[in-house]
Amino acid sequence: MNLAIIPILFGIFTFFFVTGGEILNPVYIDWLMKGDPATHWLGWHFFRDSVSLQWPLGKNLSYGMDISSSIVFTDSIPLLAFIFKPFSSFLPDIFQYIGIWVLLCFILQSYFAWKLLSFFSKNRWLPIIGSLFFTLAPVYIIRLDGHYALFAQWVLLAGLYLYFKKEFSVIRWLILLVITSMIHAYLLIMLLLLLLTDFIQRYFLKQISIREIIKQLSIIGISLFILMYAIGYFMIGSGVGTTGFGYYHMDLLSLGDSQGIWSQIIPNQEGTIGDPEGFNYLGIGMILLTIIVFFKLLFTSNNFVLYNKAKLTPIVVLFLFLFFYALSNHIAIAGEEIYSYSLPSITQYFTQTFRASGRFFWLDYYLIYLTVFYFVFTKLKDKTIIILLIVLLVMQIIDTKYAWEQYRSKFLHPSKYFLQMDSPVWNMIAKRYKKIILVLPENKSKDWLQLSHFAANNKMQINTGFFARVDESKLSDAKVEIANSVVQNKFLDDALYVFTDENLWKMALDQISKPDIAIFLDGYRLVLPNVKDIDFFKSLKVTKENDFIYSKKQISFRLQHKQNKYLVYGWANPEPSGVWSEGKQSFLRVDILDDSDVDIQLSIDSFALLAEEQITQEVDVLINKRYIGTLKYNLMQNKAIRKLMIPKDILLQNNGKLLIEFKYKYTSSPKQLGLSDDPRILSFKLISLDFSI
Repeated sequence: MNLAIIPILFGIFTFFFVTGGEILNPVYIDWLMKGDPATHWLGWHFFRDSVSLQWPLGKNLSYGMDISSSIVFTDSIPLLAFIFKPFSSFLPDIFQYIGIWVLLCFILQSYFAWKLLSFFSKNRWLPIIGSLFFTLAPVYIIRLDGHYALFAQWVLLAGLYLYFKKEFSVIRWLILLVITSMIHAYLLIMLLLLLLTDFIQRYFLKQISIREIIKQLSIIGISLFILMYAIGYFMIGSGVGTTGFGYYHMDLLSLGDSQGIWSQIIPNQEGTIGDPEGFNYLGIGMILLTIIVFFKLLFTSNNFVLYNKAKLTPIVVLFLFLFFYALSNHIAIAGEEIYSYSLPSITQYFTQTFRASGRFFWLDYYLIYLTVFYFVFTKLKDKTIIILLIVLLVMQIIDTKYAWEQYRSKFLHPSKYFLQMDSPVWNMIAKRYKKIILVLPENKSKDWLQLSHFAANNKMQINTGFFARVDESKLSDAKVEIANSVVQNKFLDDALYVFTDENLWKMALDQISKPDIAIFLDGYRLVLPNVKDIDFFKSLKVTKENDFIYSKKQISFRLQHKQNKYLVYGWANPEPSGVWSEGKQSFLRVDILDDSDVDIQLSIDSFALLAEEQITQEVDVLINKRYIGTLKYNLMQNKAIRKLMIPKDILLQNNGKLLIEFKYKYTSSPKQLGLSDDPRILSFKLISLDFSI
């Protein structure tokens, strides 16, 4: 009998035990339509309709448009996306493969755990029983919270299998790395570190030369670079880095922190809820097994005749490196930071890219499991081991009852998901427009799920969504471009505009004219360009309200004065001392309803963001696209009231409606200037405006 079938069957059984099996239904998506899993599925839902012959192959431009990237950054498991995409036309309109993926992961987790443990026991049954602990490991199962790509921790077990295998095979390593690169970057980087460690041990074992290592690393590196480029890893440039390193870390008590639901015996460690990415609870069964092994070694002679030192030393060094990286430079115990230290700037790119450092302990976690089983297999009698493992396994399953029940309920009884945009009007809109443009675009905007799902169902493009990373410079440029199009009343004929920005909505309402129309539908503020049958939308039409009228009093932008109604775009939230500009340009809208046939003086009370690295600032002021002057600031003369003249013909040409635009010569953030940690692009702070004859 081929024993491999047993761990495979155990993997299948565990899948049904934990999930109930309903998620295998490819048209069942209710369990996915919330948070991270929703964008995992939507990434695929858009990608299946993308152009087949494109470069990079994983490009997914319809989902996000200007801020889009690839199938990689929605964590949609590119491996399966590429497999199913050629068959998209034969699949149901609503189709998910994540349930199949979860089943496959359970099987492979069980299989590779069995293969790995078989290195350390001649008994045929002990590795099979031991593999169940790996398949039910809390650090593994908790990824069913929604990070389904990261559920592929079997690749780490496969990597350890290749490490402890007597023969080195670069082909097997390359295949594993290729597969992993199409799953998740975090798993890939851990495997690459393990591969380097394997090269070191093979060198110590005299199985490979330095020259051969360099040659094989070059082949692997070039192959992975080409593949990752094709998948779409490099589409967002500098946007791959972000903050969070030091927060998403591992706590020193995490191995015994059940976080409440993972044990009825071991309580939750208070204060560690801020770093769920550092969850590494061993499980009550493994904790007791570790204690038994410890005392067995303590009272047994010749305890430390260990495994081959040439194999052991490199993996111990890797273990320590991953352990300290998982802790980050902010070391905490029970949520309380006990020590912190600065890292050299050269590490910043890596720490910003792989900010969830707590995940890096996963390889160590499985090495702890492996070490405990190694000593169990070598220090105890086989019959004793079988009874002991079964008892501890049952104990761990019972102790983690609340966790299993939670996941089972999540998969079998999720909240019913409805696409609320089912009015006949929406159907008509979907037939007329090819794009949905959110004003203004954001990563994970308020209504990203409903809007994105509607767009994907109707094969439309959309400029919002939920992405693991976005290129912030592209996002900023997209906002400026869309804001300018609204300000200039230039809408694309093939795009539906959905407004979330209050001030730009008011601007659009004031300027809109036939054949464009503004409507309010199911809670959404919409502009429909180039509408031929306007009467159809008459009942939904929004009435214009002019909220920009100047009341012949000084306009104060201090927080308590609440004069932000004049702020159209390019401003931060008002503060007690005024409002900062944000970005490369800013707009105000003020309507001067005065019949005076004279020039008007504009008084601007403001000051610029200056520092030793930036001692001057110049702000060009345009009104209705016409240049009227430049505001100049320096360290000696910064905060002051500066005055410009508005020619009377500007007021007469547009019935007193003034679109005031500020363009900044220098754009920096307080962080770039060394003033604070504020990353916003700020140029000057506007305190008040006044108009006088």
